[in-house]
Amino acid sequence: MIDKIMPMNCIRQWQFQKYKTALLPIIIIVLGFILKLGRIQIPYISILMGLSLVAYLAVIFLYRIGNPAIPEQDNVIVSPVHGKVISVEQSNGMIKIRINKSFFDPIELRCPIDIQEKVIDSEIEISYGNHEIQMSFGEKTPIFFHDHGKVMGSLLGLMLGTFNVTLRFNESILSQPIPIKNGDIVKAGETILCELSKPVIIKS
Repeated sequence: MIDKIMPMNCIRQWQFQKYKTALLPIIIIVLGFILKLGRIQIPYISILMGLSLVAYLAVIFLYRIGNPAIPEQDNVIVSPVHGKVISVEQSNGMIKIRINKSFFDPIELRCPIDIQEKVIDSEIEISYGNHEIQMSFGEKTPIFFHDHGKVMGSLLGLMLGTFNVTLRFNESILSQPIPIKNGDIVKAGETILCELSKPVIIKS
């Protein structure tokens, strides 16, 4: 099951993005050590190395991902991101949940339920019986993995920086009122946003 939640190709793409971002600080640190070993004096090199180390540690922190305790139920929607619920709206038979991911929240984007199709667009439509669960990201687009996970809670992509994530769906698919409220803190792949009337069925 762990291979479905954390597919190896997704881990490799996450690591590639992380170290690509950290490449310049790494190069400066390595060159600084080489110059010091060669007793070559360059003004302010120690300060530059120190700043590069701070930048490297910042990249490692910003690109961290969690290890969620994914619910065992097959009839729930989990939060796709870490963040804070900023609104839960119910109007004209539709539910809209908006979550704000801050700059300092973990970077991962996870499947809110099982997904059948490969995601290639910033406006995701997930089939659920005769209905759809829509997920959108405002003016920004996440980095979707080339061959992302497709089971609930599995890695779907990366979201660096701040994002507003919106989930929309018909209230008729719910089995009970939504338990979350404005101000709640949610975790990607772990926090249950709502319970569905029927299990999510993936066609083989």
